[in-house]
Amino acid sequence: MGRNMEITMDERLQVIVTIAKVNRAFQRELNKKLAKLNISYLDYLVLRGIKDGPKPMVELANKYLVTQASITSTVDKLEDMGLVRRERSQDDRRLVLIYITEKGKGVMEEGFRIYRELSEEIMKELKDDQVKSLLEGLNILLSRLENIKS
Repeated sequence: MGRNMEITMDERLQVIVTIAKVNRAFQRELNKKLAKLNISYLDYLVLRGIKDGPKPMVELANKYLVTQASITSTVDKLEDMGLVRRERSQDDRRLVLIYITEKGKGVMEEGFRIYRELSEEIMKELKDDQVKSLLEGLNILLSRLENIKS
């Protein structure tokens, strides 16, 4: 291994650019596939986020890194479709909790099948050790981003 394996700053920046491209391309393809369920990727994330119990909208907005306005619009749409319902919290009347309906569970499960199939399709060329290294590196980057003080 006489080759110098140092990574340049340009290559480090290219990693971030590539992560962003992969994310956008994955969301674009997933949105195309989820369209047959009349939902978007964010709709799917909200359904998945409340599958195990109700959550306040502000918690969903923070979890999925979107604005409260985006979550409100998404929940309005999902409620109109009969996939979620809103209820005031019994403990804190200021909070509105979002619950998934039975119909919403069915759509979420079908959305998860689509999500899993697309994930498997794009990951099939990677070897197990590559997946583990990639996940480890991405988790380090995510942790660094979460710890940056604005």
